[in-house]
Amino acid sequence: MAATPAAPAAPSGQTTNTAVVSAQSAPATQSAPTLTVSEDDRHLAWDLANRRYASWNGPTGGIFLFDGRGAEPGAVRVQLGLDAFSASDYLTPNDKVELSGQSLALNATVVRELELYAALGNRSGNQSKPATRTIDTIGDISLGGRLGTRLGKLFDLGADLRATFTNKIGGGGFEWGATTVALRAALSVDLEQLERPVPLLLRFNAGYVLDNSAVVIKDTEKQRYNALTNPKDKPDETEHLVNRFERLAMNVNRLDRIALGMGVELPLQVAERFYLHPILEWQVGVPVNRQGYDCAYEVNASNIGAVKGPDGCYERNSGSLPMNLSFGVRVVPPARGLSALLGADIGLTGTSKFVRELAPNVPWRVLVAFSYDYDARPTAPVQ
Repeated sequence: MAATPAAPAAPSGQTTNTAVVSAQSAPATQSAPTLTVSEDDRHLAWDLANRRYASWNGPTGGIFLFDGRGAEPGAVRVQLGLDAFSASDYLTPNDKVELSGQSLALNATVVRELELYAALGNRSGNQSKPATRTIDTIGDISLGGRLGTRLGKLFDLGADLRATFTNKIGGGGFEWGATTVALRAALSVDLEQLERPVPLLLRFNAGYVLDNSAVVIKDTEKQRYNALTNPKDKPDETEHLVNRFERLAMNVNRLDRIALGMGVELPLQVAERFYLHPILEWQVGVPVNRQGYDCAYEVNASNIGAVKGPDGCYERNSGSLPMNLSFGVRVVPPARGLSALLGADIGLTGTSKFVRELAPNVPWRVLVAFSYDYDARPTAPVQ
């Protein structure tokens, strides 16, 4: 039998592919179609696995709760938040109270484990009955940072430190003694990271707030006490203290609080490149008297803390503990980077029992936010 001729030698620097040589001598066959994925589709897949949005105060998260997990390094987010409340017979009989706020938040992911953020907040309270009063707090600034790390495929653990600098009443610079510091921890569970993704994100937050906001009213109350004609001893006097409306408008608290919260988010695709993210969050702030505030006890009054009665003391009115349920939906349209949030914050407790140590908790607030999110892309499209 004659020997099969050898394949020609490959030029220097190249190798011979014998499979190709054999294919050239075989009859031509139809090749299988090549499936291609566009760059936009690859980026869209990356978006779905990594999209994150700013929470109300700045860090990446839901409405108010933050995530253990951050965004890709280089990600930047800007969010404008608006809230409003209006009611009659809320603080006193036959009153009319309006409250509105604006928050501009910015966050940036420096490295995968570190996120820095800032927020600028304004707050305006108006009481038109029984007397017309308006109190504005403008230019309160929050600065913070969040550290986070992965715990396996589904879990993320994070820690958040935030300082809020409060302006003096009437402006004129910051009241540095009124700086409030909050330290929180977060555990988040993202079931979209499963091999068969489930559109479900769970959040758990716990923290402590060192609330020094009452420092801004210290001089005001001192002046009012000195102006009283026949004052009692200061620990027993209440006439000089700021009232419910003033505590509400200035968001003044004389106590710290242990802050606990949990929430759920459902990132749902409702059309091509159009998503809705329903969000539900529960929060409670358990007051702690680190400051040693001595609340003067009112006697011979059965309606202490009620709308028709004088303010009470927290230790005798546990129903004044602030607890809230927040819900809303984040709308993510096809326009890349843009999103909007529409929701409400419902006061479950602390809305009808008022104490001198705490700002009143409003029964409800309407929440609206508009966001632009720039997420840095990988160096190469995701395959």
